[in-house]
Amino acid sequence: MRRPVPTVRAVVLACLGVVLVLVARGLGRPDLAGLGAGLLLLPVLAWLLAAALMGRGSGRPLQRSVHGERLPHEPLQVTVERDSHAPSPGHELVSGQEDTSIRSVPGAPLSYTFTPPWRGVFRLGPFVAAGADPLHLTKREAPADPGTLLTVGPAPVAPETGTALRDLLSSSVAGGQELDTTVRPFQEGDPFRRIHWPLSARAGQVMVRPDVHGFGGDPVVLLDRNPAHYEGAVSWVQTEQGRRRSSVDFDAAVSGASAALAALRSRGSGAGLRAFPAEGGEGMHDDAAVLASVRPATSSAAPPPGDSGGLVVMTGIPGEEAAAWPRTRSERSALVVLHGPAGSAPPPAVADAWARAGWRWVLVPVAA
Repeated sequence: MRRPVPTVRAVVLACLGVVLVLVARGLGRPDLAGLGAGLLLLPVLAWLLAAALMGRGSGRPLQRSVHGERLPHEPLQVTVERDSHAPSPGHELVSGQEDTSIRSVPGAPLSYTFTPPWRGVFRLGPFVAAGADPLHLTKREAPADPGTLLTVGPAPVAPETGTALRDLLSSSVAGGQELDTTVRPFQEGDPFRRIHWPLSARAGQVMVRPDVHGFGGDPVVLLDRNPAHYEGAVSWVQTEQGRRRSSVDFDAAVSGASAALAALRSRGSGAGLRAFPAEGGEGMHDDAAVLASVRPATSSAAPPPGDSGGLVVMTGIPGEEAAAWPRTRSERSALVVLHGPAGSAPPPAVADAWARAGWRWVLVPVAA
């Protein structure tokens, strides 16, 4: 909380009081000395009164209502009130836009437009209340509240992309139903858990079932945030720790992950989102809007091990280390959604390894 500060008027009165006291001493005029002392004492009393009044009424919280789609570049109308009345005089601090200080109008609720420049988490406020004593000898400012966190984005996927994604999810992540059960001879790199032992005994050679769905349970969406896999134009994401560098390709993957979660949950499944590599030891995230691509310790960061009722991997164009991704997962079927320039594809070795593991991949073209 800031302490009151004297105004120019207070400084002038104090200087005038000092002059009168000096003149009174030189001329032997006690009446002038008393007047000078009074002028010196008045700003001090005003400062003490302002300091005592600071914080009064701060127990009543401010309410912020936000109207509009909470998406990047979409204007939001924000209203700040206290108990349905106008807040005290002051100004609202807003990060992430050019006008970072919006002043209130006395007697009216504070209303302003906030346009998020990118996805992520923004803080609206705090509201800094301002005041002055009746003689305007002091002015004071103090935060009236801590502000409100606003989560924005990610941007929705294009309608045609959303339709195609839902169709792919319906055919690839069936919530426990079996998919293609074609059996083929064992190839180098096939996981041993895919071996069909009874049929192998009858056929006289090792046979595998690559495309059988997993063992039930809820689907999982894995979001790859290795920046080496996203070479698109630079974009940004706002976190509580500040602005973070991202890319257009990665933003597309984040939007895809959000759309995939919504599509899976609309069918009644408890689908979850997991990001890799994890940052700061935290791998689970309920809100894709706050995710930023990170610089992992190694370029071969693999998805975390696990088993689920279906796997969807959102990524860019990975390197050859992605050939080892299926070894960390026990799902018998997975859909990999690539985000990159039109015509992109995973390295041949990666595509072959994914095919042997029963993983399918599709490309969502991202404009440069």
